[in-house]
Amino acid sequence: MMMKPEGIYSAMMTPFDAQGRVDTEQAKAITRFLVEKKVDGAFCVSNVGEFLHMDMDEKKALIDAVLEAGEGKLKVTPGVCDVKLKDSIALANYSARAGADAVVICAPYYYPYPQEYILTYLKEVVENASLPVILYNAPGFTSAIQMDNLLSLCAHPNVVGVKESSGDIRFTYQLMRALEEQKIDINVMVGFEELLLPGLTAGVKGCTVSCGGIIPEVLREILNAYRAGDMVRAGAAQKAVVAVTDELKKIGFPYGYKLGCLARGFDFKLFKEPCMAALEQKLVAELSRVRAVICQQMENLGLKM
Repeated sequence: MMMKPEGIYSAMMTPFDAQGRVDTEQAKAITRFLVEKKVDGAFCVSNVGEFLHMDMDEKKALIDAVLEAGEGKLKVTPGVCDVKLKDSIALANYSARAGADAVVICAPYYYPYPQEYILTYLKEVVENASLPVILYNAPGFTSAIQMDNLLSLCAHPNVVGVKESSGDIRFTYQLMRALEEQKIDINVMVGFEELLLPGLTAGVKGCTVSCGGIIPEVLREILNAYRAGDMVRAGAAQKAVVAVTDELKKIGFPYGYKLGCLARGFDFKLFKEPCMAALEQKLVAELSRVRAVICQQMENLGLKM
C-alpha cells in the first residue's frame, strides 16, 4: 500500500553557508529537530527552501542529507518542481533511488502556460516517476491548476496527495467535495498554516507548511485538539499560529520564515549570495523580536521552545 501524506509536514528551509553552498550539516540538524518534535514528514527542496536557487547537484545533496539524518523516522518528500520536464523526472527518479517516500510537483512556473500544457507536463511526471507523487497547487507562484485537471491527475494511481496552497478555503472545500463525489482516495494537506483548523473541518489530513519547522508543537496542538473535539484549544492554537506568521510576513517570504528557523537555534545564512551581507545584517536585526513573538505565543499555550 502506497504512503499518503498525513499529519504535520515541514516545508523545509534550505540552509546556506557563508560561501553560498548548501549547508548539509545544518540541514541534518534541522531534520533531527523535526524528528525530535515528532513531525511526520519533511518536504525538502521546497518553495520556501528556495529550490530555484539550487542546481541539480545541490538538490541531490540536500535530499541525501535529509534522508540520512531522518533515519526513516519521518517521511521525506522532496520537491521536483522545475520548468524543464526532463529535470523534474530525473530528480524524481533520483529521489526514488535515494530512498524518498514520495515527491512533490507543482505546475511549471514563470510563463502563463495553457491548461493543456500544465496537465500534460504534470501527467508526464506522474507517469514517469518511480515513486508516489504529491501534487502541489500553488497559484501564488505558478499557473493555477483548474479543478477538472486537478481531479484528472488525482485519479492517477501514482498520485497519493495534494498540497493545497491556494490559500482559498472555499476552493479547499470544493476540492474535498469533488474528491469524495468521484471516490478518489488521496489525502489533501493544506499549504497555509493559517488554514489548518478550517482545513481540518473540510476533511484535510494535515498540513505541509513552513511553520512545520518553526512551531511544530503549536501545529500539533491544533491537530490533536481538533481530533479530541476540543475546538476551544484548537482555536487558541490556530490564533497563535496566525500571530507568528503575521510577524514573519512583515519581513517577507521566504526570509521571515528563515528567521523563524534561526529563532529555534539553527545557524545559517539567509541568502545564498555572499554579496547580500548588508541586507542579511539588516534582517537578522529582527531576530530577537521574532524569537520573542514565537516564545510568547508558545507560552500562552503552555508550551516551551
